[in-house]
Amino acid sequence: MIRQIRILGLSMLAVVAIGAISSASASASTQSFSICREGGTEKYENHLCGKTAETGKWSFAPVEKAEKYTLEGTGGVSKLEGLIGGTKVVVECKKGKITGEIESEGKTKNLVIVYEECKLFTIVKHVRAATACIVSNITTNKLIGTLVEGSDHGPEDELAPAEGTTLAKVKVAECALESMENVTGKQTCSIPEAVAGLVEHELVCSPSGGALEFGKKPASYYGTTSAKLSNGSAWGTEP
Repeated sequence: MIRQIRILGLSMLAVVAIGAISSASASASTQSFSICREGGTEKYENHLCGKTAETGKWSFAPVEKAEKYTLEGTGGVSKLEGLIGGTKVVVECKKGKITGEIESEGKTKNLVIVYEECKLFTIVKHVRAATACIVSNITTNKLIGTLVEGSDHGPEDELAPAEGTTLAKVKVAECALESMENVTGKQTCSIPEAVAGLVEHELVCSPSGGALEFGKKPASYYGTTSAKLSNGSAWGTEP
């Protein structure tokens, strides 16, 4: 059974602007990432830290300063709801991929998300309709993430642009709604099993954690991503 990482304590700080999200209930904290690696005293058998043995050489330990671990993952269906002109629209992408690095102090750096197979839908009087518009793949600018204290289920990840305020540009072409719109702001996503040592973690984003604008007008985002370390080790969060 995967080891549950103990939460030792939380220190409340001012919310740090990051990657793309900020829920009203989330506060910046001293949360940090931990990974399963050789050394320490816990004596797990291997990099999964799932079973102990007398000869085990693996333990969970916080990511230390100057360390970084490559993060990669894939996403399912994602949706961005907003306005183009005066028309309510949904940009829906079937899949995505994510790359980045986790570092000390609960930071994620060089985070880039690519959304693929995207389409534009309009919503008129609560009726959703497909359009003939072409929506190019959407690649975010580099984002940074910071672990913050969640309201209910442990740490959450707050995302924001590494520079400026623009998260991504959405290009819509070959239709009456043709435009290039900026997505700006930040978003906080939950990590449902953050305090468990798992090889793969789910990052769940919803409108409740968002402070986004699409074309300078309020917008909402839904999306789920599964992320893992490229070295295959179990990882999680620990304050």
